[in-house]
Amino acid sequence: MTDYAIAEFWEPLLRSNARGSKELQGWERVENPVEGFCEAPLSPMKIDGLDATDPDKAKVFLISSPGAVGKTTLARELAAKTGAILVDLSKTEPMSGNSLTGGLDKMELLERFKKGKTSVIVDGLDEGRMRVHGGDGFESFVGDVVHLVKNHANSKPIVLLGRSIAVEEAWLTLNAAGINPAVFQIDYYDADKAIEFVKLQIAVKVRRKGGPVNLNPVTQRQKEAIRLYLEALRELVHKGDANQFTQSFAGYSPVLMAVAESVFREANVQQLVNRLEKGDEPVSLRGIAVSILEREQGKIEQVTLQKADQEAKKRLYTPAEQLARLAARYAYNGIEKEVSSFARGLVPKLSNEDQEQYETAIRGFLEEHPFLIFDQEARRLRPSEIFGGLIAVDALGHAKYPDAVKEVVRTAEISRGVAANPFISHFYMEILDGDPVRTLPADHVDLLYISVCAGLALGHVADLKIQEENAGHKVKITKTDKEGKPIARGEYRAEGDKFAFDSHQMKNIDICSDKAEVHIGTGGEVTFVPPVTIEASKGITLAATKLVVDYPSRPLKDQPNMVFLNTGMLITDCKAEPTIREGAQLQIAAPNLVWPLDQHFVKPDCPEQENMREALRRLKNMLRSMKSTAYGGRRAAHELIESLSQGTPEVLQHLLNEKVFAKDGEYYQLDTDVLAEKVGLNLDQVHGAGYSEKTIHFLTNALKKRH
Repeated sequence: MTDYAIAEFWEPLLRSNARGSKELQGWERVENPVEGFCEAPLSPMKIDGLDATDPDKAKVFLISSPGAVGKTTLARELAAKTGAILVDLSKTEPMSGNSLTGGLDKMELLERFKKGKTSVIVDGLDEGRMRVHGGDGFESFVGDVVHLVKNHANSKPIVLLGRSIAVEEAWLTLNAAGINPAVFQIDYYDADKAIEFVKLQIAVKVRRKGGPVNLNPVTQRQKEAIRLYLEALRELVHKGDANQFTQSFAGYSPVLMAVAESVFREANVQQLVNRLEKGDEPVSLRGIAVSILEREQGKIEQVTLQKADQEAKKRLYTPAEQLARLAARYAYNGIEKEVSSFARGLVPKLSNEDQEQYETAIRGFLEEHPFLIFDQEARRLRPSEIFGGLIAVDALGHAKYPDAVKEVVRTAEISRGVAANPFISHFYMEILDGDPVRTLPADHVDLLYISVCAGLALGHVADLKIQEENAGHKVKITKTDKEGKPIARGEYRAEGDKFAFDSHQMKNIDICSDKAEVHIGTGGEVTFVPPVTIEASKGITLAATKLVVDYPSRPLKDQPNMVFLNTGMLITDCKAEPTIREGAQLQIAAPNLVWPLDQHFVKPDCPEQENMREALRRLKNMLRSMKSTAYGGRRAAHELIESLSQGTPEVLQHLLNEKVFAKDGEYYQLDTDVLAEKVGLNLDQVHGAGYSEKTIHFLTNALKKRH
């Protein structure tokens, strides 16, 4: 197998000189390698089952990974080692059809690029795409890449890095233009590399504290603690702990950084080793975080308080207080007054002198808190991704925080869009899994879902379903792999009937409820990526001046690229005709539609009998679920279909009797030909409006069997 390591593959391929006489926002010549860099393996990938170009012959490279795995770190190391110019799309001007060509020209590097003397590495495809809301700006940018590599035969390959969704869309545009790029995914660290990574991170921390430069700064006891920690993490996953991500959990770089922080901060490493050997040390992502918080609390012993006794000291700088102060001071703007007041309320009554001494001390402690990193761009401290997820979930779930504070946190995290923090879903689901009722507020569903999507690997798909129940709504989030096999599924109960989707993108979402009110967008543009079905009789609000119905980068097989909105009341600010990408569809079943949405009106499904309306709705729910949860196939798990058939089980039985569905192991399999023949439904009608007399006849026969 070819080794795609930096020294063996990338340096010979991209070696160049990015010297230019000009400076340009977002364009950088990286002078120094990344401190403590530990190279993760790269694996060639397929998209839609197609073999990518031989990497030795490729003119464009796409490198993908889930959020917070190390794309930017890799991009900087590649640029430093190869001499390439690094373009960060999160900092440049918004994407356009002249972004790269024009930038190279302004930096006086274009001629050198044409001759193969300068190479280009582009980071932040997902952030760049988010800034132009996908669509034409993104496609034009990729078109500029096509122009550069097609018209300059002697040029070096162009390397593009981003999260999986942006990489897939770039691949689609490149492929349509006749460019078949080589595609790689950043893999997780194996057991040996994980240990090396943690050791390197500790070494960096030691050197930054003024420790030895030339000698190995990691002690033998620390090495033993690292080994035991990682063994415990792998064992935890092996036992099937539902709170862990995958078998790769112990090789995920942010998790390893948390392990490094925990070992580095331990004052008595031998005691840590003893606890790990006995199984007394909490080994989970939350356990590591809490362990760090508890050790930080121990710093209070350094503070001289004149009148506070030991019992009072035990109630100072607690984990809860630390999380509150970190959220107020470093994570979110606009909540410091309320949250700081709450944090001070956790502190026992101190004398004025002790209170002043205490506040001075913790200001210093917080500035060096292990949950914080220094943001070079913003020139300020902020929480790291992994601990930022914990801080966010703690704030969102805190019973004593005002709703206004929670809304600030929710809005701030949702505004990140495709760059959402993937650890929010991890910590949030961990809390939900510990709740017998598994309940979350309806307006948190969007945040949980985009966080799940942010952690998807290349080729994996997530979908969201919200179904009305007798007492509230059932929420299902499913992740499937490239073969359509479910790899993770969460079922929860939403509290409340108002669902807010403020992330400006709706993708793979199915909502069906007579009680729900669905609010979409916060102004500006909203993009729908099919399949999206929203049936909310009570009302849908589209807070958007423009709608875009995108064509999915990876269309689901045998499924129309349909957006269907069905409601008794539609409120919208839309003032421009929707942009419908070729191959996509928009249907709206709502009364009193006016320009510019009236051209997309369809008649809603309205059989006269109530039991028939319910049966038709259940039937379509089952069929839609089958399509959206089985990527690349026509099947769905037994438990999913059977839960959707509740209330009309005879419809499911009739589908089986008539061979529309067939049992296939743990799945129900759909035969679309028999669906058309026996039920009179096509896939457009399944995902939108419409039915036939044959459909009513089929359901009538099914309901006759009701006792």
